[in-house]
Amino acid sequence: MLKYLKLFEQFITEKKPKGAPDFHHSDAPDAEGRFKDLSIKDLAAWLIKTRKKDVKKISGSLTQQIVFNRKSDPKYAEKMEKTRKEVYKQLGREDLLKEYVVEVKKPIDITVGGKEYKLTKKGSKITLTNTKLSADKLIFRNEKEFKEWADDQVEPIGGTQSSHFGISESTDSESGLGKVYLAFREDSGQRWWTYKGFAGNKFFKQLHENNLDDIDINPDYPVLTYHTDTVNKLIKAGKIKKENVYNHPDHISKSGSKEEFHKLVGEDENIPKTVYSKNDALENLTFPIIAKPARGHSGEGIQIIEKPDLMEDVDEKIFDTFSEYIDKAEEHRFINFKGKPIFWMERTPLNEKAKSGKGTAKEAMEFGYAKRDLKDLSKDYKKVLEKFCKIYEDLPYMCFDVMKGKNGKVYIIESNAQPGVPFDSTIEAYKHIYEDFYKKPLDEESLTKLNEYAKTMIEKTLKKDGGKRFSIK
Repeated sequence: MLKYLKLFEQFITEKKPKGAPDFHHSDAPDAEGRFKDLSIKDLAAWLIKTRKKDVKKISGSLTQQIVFNRKSDPKYAEKMEKTRKEVYKQLGREDLLKEYVVEVKKPIDITVGGKEYKLTKKGSKITLTNTKLSADKLIFRNEKEFKEWADDQVEPIGGTQSSHFGISESTDSESGLGKVYLAFREDSGQRWWTYKGFAGNKFFKQLHENNLDDIDINPDYPVLTYHTDTVNKLIKAGKIKKENVYNHPDHISKSGSKEEFHKLVGEDENIPKTVYSKNDALENLTFPIIAKPARGHSGEGIQIIEKPDLMEDVDEKIFDTFSEYIDKAEEHRFINFKGKPIFWMERTPLNEKAKSGKGTAKEAMEFGYAKRDLKDLSKDYKKVLEKFCKIYEDLPYMCFDVMKGKNGKVYIIESNAQPGVPFDSTIEAYKHIYEDFYKKPLDEESLTKLNEYAKTMIEKTLKKDGGKRFSIK
Protein backbone atom coordinates (compact mmCIF):
# COMPACT_ATOMS: atom_id res chain seq x y z
CA MET A 1 0.00 0.00 0.00
CA LEU A 2 1.28 3.44 -0.93
CA LYS A 3 1.80 5.45 2.21
CA TYR A 4 3.88 8.51 1.40
CA LEU A 5 4.74 10.86 -1.40
CA LYS A 6 8.32 12.08 -1.32
CA LEU A 7 9.90 14.91 -3.28
CA PHE A 8 13.56 14.31 -2.71
CA GLU A 9 17.03 14.58 -4.19
CA GLN A 10 18.19 10.99 -4.15
CA PHE A 11 15.65 8.95 -6.03
CA ILE A 12 17.28 6.37 -8.29
CA THR A 13 15.30 3.89 -10.32
CA GLU A 14 16.62 0.45 -11.10
CA LYS A 15 16.81 0.99 -14.83
CA LYS A 16 16.94 3.72 -17.47
CA PRO A 17 13.27 4.56 -17.99
CA LYS A 18 11.57 3.97 -21.30
CA GLY A 19 11.82 7.13 -23.37
CA ALA A 20 14.61 8.69 -21.29
CA PRO A 21 16.94 10.93 -23.33
CA ASP A 22 20.12 9.53 -24.75
CA PHE A 23 23.45 10.67 -23.43
CA HIS A 24 24.65 14.09 -24.64
CA HIS A 25 27.52 16.33 -23.67
CA SER A 26 26.72 19.57 -21.91
CA ASP A 27 28.45 22.90 -22.48
CA ALA A 28 29.96 22.66 -19.01
CA PRO A 29 33.73 22.25 -18.65
CA ASP A 30 34.98 18.76 -19.49
CA ALA A 31 35.25 16.46 -16.48
CA GLU A 32 38.44 14.78 -17.69
CA GLY A 33 37.90 11.82 -15.36
CA ARG A 34 37.15 13.94 -12.29
CA PHE A 35 33.79 12.28 -11.62
CA LYS A 36 35.53 8.97 -11.02
CA ASP A 37 38.83 10.14 -9.56
CA LEU A 38 37.90 12.92 -7.13
CA SER A 39 36.52 12.32 -3.66
CA ILE A 40 32.90 13.29 -3.03
CA LYS A 41 33.87 16.54 -1.29
CA ASP A 42 36.44 17.54 -3.92
CA LEU A 43 34.09 16.69 -6.79
CA ALA A 44 31.34 18.80 -5.24
CA ALA A 45 33.73 21.76 -4.87
CA TRP A 46 34.90 21.38 -8.49
CA LEU A 47 31.30 21.27 -9.80
CA ILE A 48 30.38 24.38 -7.81
CA LYS A 49 33.40 26.25 -9.19
CA THR A 50 33.10 25.14 -12.83
CA ARG A 51 29.28 25.51 -12.99
CA LYS A 52 29.45 28.87 -11.19
CA LYS A 53 27.13 27.72 -8.41
CA ASP A 54 24.35 27.00 -10.92
CA VAL A 55 22.37 24.34 -9.06
CA LYS A 56 20.41 23.33 -12.14
CA LYS A 57 23.55 22.72 -14.20
CA ILE A 58 25.28 20.86 -11.38
CA SER A 59 22.26 18.65 -10.72
CA GLY A 60 21.85 18.03 -14.45
CA SER A 61 25.47 16.87 -14.76
CA LEU A 62 25.09 14.48 -11.85
CA THR A 63 21.72 13.20 -13.06
CA GLN A 64 23.24 12.35 -16.43
CA GLN A 65 25.97 10.33 -14.71
CA ILE A 66 23.40 8.52 -12.58
CA VAL A 67 20.97 7.66 -15.38
CA PHE A 68 23.64 6.13 -17.57
CA ASN A 69 25.51 4.24 -14.87
CA ARG A 70 23.00 3.11 -12.29
CA LYS A 71 22.60 -0.35 -13.82
CA SER A 72 26.17 -1.02 -14.99
CA ASP A 73 27.91 0.65 -12.03
CA PRO A 74 25.49 1.24 -9.13
CA LYS A 75 28.31 2.13 -6.73
CA TYR A 76 29.39 4.95 -9.03
CA ALA A 77 25.77 6.13 -9.37
CA GLU A 78 25.48 6.16 -5.58
CA LYS A 79 28.62 8.32 -5.40
CA MET A 80 26.94 10.85 -7.72
CA GLU A 81 23.89 11.04 -5.47
CA LYS A 82 26.12 11.63 -2.45
CA THR A 83 28.00 14.30 -4.38
CA ARG A 84 24.68 16.08 -5.07
CA LYS A 85 23.99 16.24 -1.34
CA GLU A 86 27.52 17.47 -0.69
CA VAL A 87 27.01 20.25 -3.27
CA TYR A 88 23.89 21.40 -1.45
CA LYS A 89 25.75 21.31 1.85
CA GLN A 90 28.66 23.39 0.51
CA LEU A 91 26.22 25.89 -1.01
CA GLY A 92 24.24 26.09 2.21
CA ARG A 93 21.04 25.04 0.41
CA GLU A 94 19.18 23.53 3.32
CA ASP A 95 15.97 23.88 1.34
CA LEU A 96 17.24 21.35 -1.19
CA LEU A 97 18.50 18.97 1.47
CA LYS A 98 15.10 18.86 3.12
CA GLU A 99 12.95 15.83 2.47
CA TYR A 100 9.28 16.60 2.03
CA VAL A 101 6.95 13.89 3.27
CA VAL A 102 3.17 14.07 2.94
CA GLU A 103 0.69 11.32 3.67
CA VAL A 104 -1.36 10.37 0.65
CA LYS A 105 -4.74 10.32 2.37
CA LYS A 106 -6.20 13.32 0.54
CA PRO A 107 -5.42 15.08 -2.73
CA ILE A 108 -1.94 16.63 -2.87
CA ASP A 109 -0.90 19.69 -4.85
CA ILE A 110 2.27 19.27 -6.91
CA THR A 111 3.90 21.12 -9.80
CA VAL A 112 5.08 19.34 -12.94
CA GLY A 113 6.75 21.29 -15.74
CA GLY A 114 5.12 24.52 -14.61
CA LYS A 115 1.65 22.96 -14.46
CA GLU A 116 -0.20 22.53 -11.19
CA TYR A 117 -1.78 19.16 -10.47
CA LYS A 118 -3.65 17.42 -7.73
CA LEU A 119 -2.40 13.94 -6.97
CA THR A 120 -4.91 11.37 -5.82
CA LYS A 121 -4.71 7.64 -5.25
CA LYS A 122 -7.45 5.06 -5.22
CA GLY A 123 -6.33 1.47 -4.83
CA SER A 124 -3.28 1.04 -7.03
CA LYS A 125 -4.39 3.79 -9.47
CA ILE A 126 -2.56 7.15 -9.26
CA THR A 127 -4.11 10.20 -10.95
CA LEU A 128 -2.71 13.66 -11.64
CA THR A 129 -5.40 16.21 -12.51
CA ASN A 130 -4.56 19.68 -13.79
CA THR A 131 -6.19 22.16 -11.45
CA LYS A 132 -6.85 24.71 -14.21
CA LEU A 133 -7.73 22.33 -17.03
CA SER A 134 -9.91 19.55 -15.70
CA ALA A 135 -9.54 17.62 -18.94
CA ASP A 136 -5.76 17.45 -18.51
CA LYS A 137 -5.32 14.23 -16.59
CA LEU A 138 -2.48 11.76 -16.18
CA ILE A 139 -3.58 8.32 -15.01
CA PHE A 140 -1.20 5.56 -13.91
CA ARG A 141 -2.29 2.02 -13.23
CA ASN A 142 0.29 1.45 -10.51
CA GLU A 143 3.25 2.92 -8.67
CA LYS A 144 5.77 1.49 -11.17
CA GLU A 145 4.17 3.36 -14.07
CA PHE A 146 4.19 6.56 -12.06
CA LYS A 147 7.86 6.18 -11.16
CA GLU A 148 8.86 5.59 -14.78
CA TRP A 149 6.92 8.64 -15.90
CA ALA A 150 8.34 10.85 -13.12
CA ASP A 151 11.89 9.80 -13.91
CA ASP A 152 11.30 10.49 -17.61
CA GLN A 153 10.57 14.18 -17.08
CA VAL A 154 13.21 16.66 -18.20
CA GLU A 155 11.70 19.85 -16.81
CA PRO A 156 12.19 20.90 -13.20
CA ILE A 157 9.55 19.88 -10.65
CA GLY A 158 9.09 22.39 -7.87
CA GLY A 159 12.58 23.75 -8.38
CA THR A 160 14.30 20.34 -8.41
CA GLN A 161 15.27 17.91 -11.14
CA SER A 162 12.17 15.99 -12.01
CA SER A 163 14.18 12.81 -12.42
CA HIS A 164 14.41 12.83 -8.64
CA PHE A 165 10.68 12.85 -8.12
CA GLY A 166 9.26 9.55 -7.00
CA ILE A 167 7.23 7.47 -4.64
CA SER A 168 8.82 5.63 -1.76
CA GLU A 169 7.95 4.01 1.53
CA SER A 170 5.67 1.56 -0.19
CA THR A 171 5.43 -1.60 1.85
CA ASP A 172 4.80 -3.73 -1.21
CA SER A 173 7.61 -2.54 -3.44
CA GLU A 174 10.34 -0.75 -1.50
CA SER A 175 13.55 -2.77 -1.50
CA GLY A 176 14.67 -4.12 1.84
CA LEU A 177 18.30 -4.51 0.74
CA GLY A 178 21.04 -2.14 1.86
CA LYS A 179 19.19 -1.35 5.09
CA VAL A 180 21.65 -2.98 7.51
CA TYR A 181 25.21 -1.77 8.05
CA LEU A 182 28.17 -4.12 8.45
CA ALA A 183 31.04 -2.59 10.45
CA PHE A 184 34.32 -4.38 9.85
CA ARG A 185 38.00 -3.82 9.19
CA GLU A 186 38.63 -3.68 5.45
CA ASP A 187 41.86 -5.70 5.58
CA SER A 188 40.54 -8.32 8.01
CA GLY A 189 40.06 -10.94 5.32
CA GLN A 190 36.94 -12.12 7.06
CA ARG A 191 36.55 -15.02 4.70
CA TRP A 192 33.47 -13.66 3.08
CA TRP A 193 32.51 -10.18 3.34
CA THR A 194 34.39 -12.30 1.15
CA TYR A 195 34.11 -12.93 -2.39
CA LYS A 196 35.45 -9.45 -3.06
CA GLY A 197 32.94 -7.75 -0.80
CA PHE A 198 29.95 -9.65 -2.15
CA ALA A 199 27.79 -9.43 0.96
CA GLY A 200 28.57 -5.77 1.51
CA ASN A 201 27.93 -4.79 -2.09
CA LYS A 202 24.73 -6.76 -2.60
CA PHE A 203 22.75 -6.53 0.62
CA PHE A 204 24.69 -5.29 3.65
CA LYS A 205 26.14 -1.77 3.45
CA GLN A 206 29.79 -1.74 4.42
CA LEU A 207 31.29 0.55 7.05
CA HIS A 208 35.04 0.41 7.50
CA GLU A 209 37.94 2.66 8.38
CA ASN A 210 38.50 3.78 4.77
CA ASN A 211 34.99 4.90 3.80
CA LEU A 212 33.52 6.54 6.89
CA ASP A 213 34.08 10.08 5.55
CA ASP A 214 32.81 9.33 2.05
CA ILE A 215 29.30 8.08 2.74
CA ASP A 216 26.20 9.50 4.34
CA ILE A 217 25.47 7.16 7.21
CA ASN A 218 21.83 6.82 8.17
CA PRO A 219 21.75 6.80 12.00
CA ASP A 220 18.41 5.01 11.92
CA TYR A 221 19.80 1.84 10.31
CA PRO A 222 20.93 -1.16 12.38
CA VAL A 223 24.62 -2.08 12.55
CA LEU A 224 26.26 -5.51 12.90
CA THR A 225 29.62 -5.38 14.67
CA TYR A 226 32.58 -7.14 13.11
CA HIS A 227 35.11 -4.53 14.21
CA THR A 228 34.76 -2.92 17.61
CA ASP A 229 37.04 0.07 16.91
CA THR A 230 34.97 1.11 13.89
CA VAL A 231 31.71 0.86 15.83
CA ASN A 232 33.09 2.78 18.81
CA LYS A 233 34.37 5.51 16.51
CA LEU A 234 30.98 5.85 14.82
CA ILE A 235 29.11 5.96 18.14
CA LYS A 236 31.50 8.60 19.51
CA ALA A 237 31.06 10.72 16.38
CA GLY A 238 27.28 10.45 16.68
CA LYS A 239 26.96 8.81 13.25
CA ILE A 240 25.21 5.71 14.54
CA LYS A 241 23.00 5.07 17.56
CA LYS A 242 24.21 2.82 20.35
CA GLU A 243 20.79 1.21 20.64
CA ASN A 244 20.87 0.18 16.94
CA VAL A 245 24.05 -1.87 17.28
CA TYR A 246 23.85 -5.65 17.22
CA ASN A 247 26.69 -6.91 19.41
CA HIS A 248 27.81 -3.73 21.10
CA PRO A 249 31.62 -3.54 21.57
CA ASP A 250 31.18 -3.42 25.35
CA HIS A 251 30.07 -7.06 25.28
CA ILE A 252 32.29 -8.52 22.54
CA SER A 253 35.05 -9.43 25.02
CA LYS A 254 32.69 -11.97 26.59
CA SER A 255 33.10 -14.23 23.58
CA GLY A 256 36.67 -13.95 22.33
CA SER A 257 38.51 -15.07 25.44
CA LYS A 258 38.38 -18.71 26.52
CA GLU A 259 38.89 -17.62 30.11
CA GLU A 260 36.06 -15.07 29.93
CA PHE A 261 33.87 -17.69 28.31
CA HIS A 262 34.42 -20.25 31.05
CA LYS A 263 34.03 -17.71 33.83
CA LEU A 264 30.75 -16.50 32.36
CA VAL A 265 29.19 -19.94 31.95
CA GLY A 266 30.58 -21.23 35.24
CA GLU A 267 30.36 -24.93 36.03
CA ASP A 268 27.49 -25.64 33.70
CA GLU A 269 26.81 -29.31 33.05
CA ASN A 270 27.19 -28.73 29.29
CA ILE A 271 30.72 -27.36 29.64
CA PRO A 272 33.78 -29.57 30.12
CA LYS A 273 35.07 -29.04 33.66
CA THR A 274 37.58 -26.17 33.55
CA VAL A 275 40.13 -24.50 35.86
CA TYR A 276 42.74 -21.76 35.44
CA SER A 277 45.99 -22.97 36.96
CA LYS A 278 48.23 -26.06 36.91
CA ASN A 279 47.68 -26.70 40.58
CA ASP A 280 43.90 -26.62 40.23
CA ALA A 281 44.17 -28.88 37.21
CA LEU A 282 46.20 -31.44 39.14
CA GLU A 283 43.77 -31.35 42.07
CA ASN A 284 40.42 -31.18 40.31
CA LEU A 285 40.65 -32.61 36.79
CA THR A 286 40.84 -36.14 35.48
CA PHE A 287 43.57 -36.85 32.91
CA PRO A 288 43.94 -36.45 30.01
CA ILE A 289 43.30 -32.73 30.09
CA ILE A 290 43.46 -30.00 27.49
CA ALA A 291 45.73 -26.99 28.08
CA LYS A 292 44.68 -23.82 26.24
CA PRO A 293 45.84 -20.22 25.88
CA ALA A 294 43.21 -17.67 26.83
CA ARG A 295 43.03 -16.42 23.29
CA GLY A 296 43.46 -18.34 20.09
CA HIS A 297 41.58 -19.93 17.26
CA SER A 298 41.60 -23.01 15.02
CA GLY A 299 43.06 -25.08 17.83
CA GLU A 300 46.39 -23.25 17.73
CA GLY A 301 48.08 -23.28 21.10
CA ILE A 302 46.00 -26.19 22.40
CA GLN A 303 47.81 -29.22 23.76
CA ILE A 304 46.66 -32.46 25.38
CA ILE A 305 48.38 -33.44 28.62
CA GLU A 306 48.12 -37.21 28.96
CA LYS A 307 49.27 -37.70 32.57
CA PRO A 308 50.16 -35.68 35.70
CA ASP A 309 53.97 -35.84 35.45
CA LEU A 310 53.84 -34.05 32.06
CA MET A 311 52.32 -31.00 33.75
CA GLU A 312 55.78 -30.02 34.99
CA ASP A 313 56.67 -28.85 31.49
CA VAL A 314 53.55 -26.73 31.07
CA ASP A 315 54.34 -22.99 30.99
CA GLU A 316 51.57 -21.02 32.72
CA LYS A 317 52.69 -17.90 30.84
CA ILE A 318 51.35 -19.64 27.73
CA PHE A 319 48.59 -21.88 29.06
CA ASP A 320 46.06 -20.42 31.46
CA THR A 321 42.96 -22.53 30.85
CA PHE A 322 42.73 -26.27 31.58
CA SER A 323 39.74 -28.48 30.71
CA GLU A 324 38.86 -32.15 30.96
CA TYR A 325 39.22 -34.03 27.70
CA ILE A 326 35.94 -35.20 26.13
CA ASP A 327 36.05 -38.11 23.72
CA LYS A 328 33.85 -36.68 20.98
CA ALA A 329 31.51 -38.48 18.64
CA GLU A 330 30.58 -35.46 16.48
CA GLU A 331 31.15 -31.72 16.27
CA HIS A 332 29.18 -28.77 14.88
CA ARG A 333 29.16 -24.99 14.47
CA PHE A 334 25.97 -22.97 14.97
CA ILE A 335 25.39 -19.31 14.20
CA ASN A 336 22.53 -18.07 16.36
CA PHE A 337 20.33 -15.01 16.52
CA LYS A 338 18.40 -14.08 19.63
CA GLY A 339 18.23 -17.53 21.06
CA LYS A 340 17.72 -19.62 17.94
CA PRO A 341 20.18 -21.23 15.52
CA ILE A 342 19.97 -19.66 12.05
CA PHE A 343 22.84 -21.54 10.38
CA TRP A 344 24.33 -24.99 10.97
CA MET A 345 27.57 -26.57 9.78
CA GLU A 346 28.83 -30.00 10.74
CA ARG A 347 32.59 -30.07 11.38
CA THR A 348 34.64 -33.03 10.18
CA PRO A 349 38.26 -33.44 11.34
CA LEU A 350 40.80 -33.26 8.52
CA ASN A 351 43.93 -33.87 10.58
CA GLU A 352 44.82 -35.82 13.71
CA LYS A 353 44.80 -32.80 15.98
CA ALA A 354 41.24 -31.96 14.96
CA LYS A 355 40.22 -35.59 15.45
CA SER A 356 41.83 -36.41 18.78
CA GLY A 357 43.49 -33.22 19.98
CA LYS A 358 46.91 -34.85 19.79
CA GLY A 359 49.74 -32.83 18.34
CA THR A 360 51.97 -29.88 19.20
CA ALA A 361 50.66 -26.57 20.47
CA LYS A 362 51.83 -24.87 17.26
CA GLU A 363 49.67 -27.08 15.07
CA ALA A 364 46.22 -25.91 13.99
CA MET A 365 43.12 -28.05 13.87
CA GLU A 366 41.85 -28.52 10.34
CA PHE A 367 38.16 -29.09 9.72
CA GLY A 368 35.85 -29.66 6.82
CA TYR A 369 32.49 -27.90 6.99
CA ALA A 370 29.24 -29.36 5.69
CA LYS A 371 26.15 -27.19 5.51
CA ARG A 372 23.20 -28.83 7.26
CA ASP A 373 19.46 -28.22 7.21
CA LEU A 374 18.17 -26.87 10.53
CA LYS A 375 15.01 -28.90 10.08
CA ASP A 376 17.10 -31.96 10.95
CA LEU A 377 18.49 -30.52 14.21
CA SER A 378 17.72 -32.68 17.24
CA LYS A 379 16.09 -31.39 20.41
CA ASP A 380 19.12 -31.94 22.65
CA TYR A 381 21.18 -29.48 20.58
CA LYS A 382 18.33 -26.95 20.43
CA LYS A 383 17.92 -27.05 24.20
CA VAL A 384 21.61 -26.43 24.91
CA LEU A 385 21.87 -23.65 22.30
CA GLU A 386 18.82 -21.89 23.70
CA LYS A 387 20.31 -21.99 27.19
CA PHE A 388 23.66 -20.55 26.15
CA CYS A 389 22.15 -17.89 23.92
CA LYS A 390 20.27 -16.71 27.00
CA ILE A 391 23.57 -16.55 28.92
CA TYR A 392 24.90 -14.38 26.09
CA GLU A 393 21.74 -12.30 25.62
CA ASP A 394 23.84 -9.12 25.31
CA LEU A 395 25.24 -10.64 22.11
CA PRO A 396 22.20 -11.41 19.93
CA TYR A 397 24.41 -12.56 17.03
CA MET A 398 26.45 -15.43 18.43
CA CYS A 399 28.33 -18.51 17.24
CA PHE A 400 28.94 -21.66 19.29
CA ASP A 401 31.16 -24.64 18.55
CA VAL A 402 29.39 -27.67 19.94
CA MET A 403 30.26 -31.34 20.27
CA LYS A 404 28.54 -34.48 21.41
CA GLY A 405 30.65 -36.87 23.46
CA LYS A 406 30.59 -40.61 22.97
CA ASN A 407 28.67 -40.57 26.24
CA GLY A 408 25.78 -38.92 24.32
CA LYS A 409 26.07 -35.60 26.15
CA VAL A 410 26.15 -32.22 24.30
CA TYR A 411 28.95 -29.78 25.21
CA ILE A 412 29.63 -26.17 24.27
CA ILE A 413 33.30 -25.86 23.38
CA GLU A 414 33.79 -22.23 22.37
CA SER A 415 31.89 -19.03 21.64
CA ASN A 416 32.57 -16.40 19.00
CA ALA A 417 30.69 -13.18 18.28
CA GLN A 418 32.54 -12.56 15.01
CA PRO A 419 32.77 -15.94 13.29
CA GLY A 420 33.85 -16.70 9.77
CA VAL A 421 30.78 -17.13 7.59
CA PRO A 422 30.98 -19.40 4.54
CA PHE A 423 28.15 -20.53 2.27
CA ASP A 424 25.14 -18.21 2.46
CA SER A 425 25.25 -17.64 6.22
CA THR A 426 25.48 -13.86 5.63
CA ILE A 427 22.09 -14.04 3.92
CA GLU A 428 20.53 -15.51 7.06
CA ALA A 429 22.25 -12.92 9.25
CA TYR A 430 20.90 -10.10 7.10
CA LYS A 431 17.34 -11.48 7.02
CA HIS A 432 17.14 -11.92 10.78
CA ILE A 433 18.63 -8.54 11.67
CA TYR A 434 16.41 -6.73 9.15
CA GLU A 435 13.19 -8.38 10.31
CA ASP A 436 14.07 -8.00 13.98
CA PHE A 437 14.97 -4.32 13.67
CA TYR A 438 12.27 -3.11 11.28
CA LYS A 439 9.56 -5.40 12.72
CA LYS A 440 8.40 -6.50 9.29
CA PRO A 441 9.29 -9.22 6.80
CA LEU A 442 11.43 -8.54 3.76
CA ASP A 443 9.56 -7.81 0.57
CA GLU A 444 9.21 -10.54 -2.06
CA GLU A 445 11.52 -8.86 -4.55
CA SER A 446 14.32 -8.60 -1.97
CA LEU A 447 13.83 -12.21 -0.92
CA THR A 448 14.06 -13.32 -4.56
CA LYS A 449 17.34 -11.44 -4.96
CA LEU A 450 18.71 -12.87 -1.71
CA ASN A 451 17.89 -16.38 -2.89
CA GLU A 452 19.84 -15.71 -6.08
CA TYR A 453 22.78 -14.33 -4.08
CA ALA A 454 22.64 -17.36 -1.78
CA LYS A 455 23.11 -19.72 -4.73
CA THR A 456 26.14 -17.72 -5.85
CA MET A 457 27.73 -17.70 -2.40
CA ILE A 458 27.18 -21.43 -1.91
CA GLU A 459 28.78 -22.13 -5.29
CA LYS A 460 31.78 -19.96 -4.41
CA THR A 461 32.21 -21.70 -1.05
CA LEU A 462 32.08 -25.18 -2.56
CA LYS A 463 34.89 -24.22 -4.94
CA LYS A 464 37.20 -22.97 -2.18
CA ASP A 465 40.31 -25.01 -1.43
CA GLY A 466 39.68 -27.13 -4.47
CA GLY A 467 36.42 -28.44 -3.05
CA LYS A 468 38.15 -30.30 -0.19
CA ARG A 469 36.85 -28.43 2.86
CA PHE A 470 33.26 -27.46 2.13
CA SER A 471 30.24 -29.56 1.23
CA ILE A 472 26.47 -29.79 1.64
CA LYS A 473 24.98 -32.65 3.64
